[in-house]
Amino acid sequence: MPATLLTRSRCFRHPDREGAVRCPGCKRDFCRECVSEHGGRFLCAACLAVPKEKKAVRHRSGVLE
Repeated sequence: MPATLLTRSRCFRHPDREGAVRCPGCKRDFCRECVSEHGGRFLCAACLAVPKEKKAVRHRSGVLE
């Protein structure tokens, strides 16, 4: 994304603040105060609170759990 678009963005929760990060989960822009780094990505509190689905595990027998 070009820097000019990000500098024009506003924080979803604080419209008076400039958007610094776009959450990859919800695609909304947030100020630095509204995001947390997790697993090398910056996520908003709502997306960080969503539990990840349990990944299927394939055993040697070929059975998925």
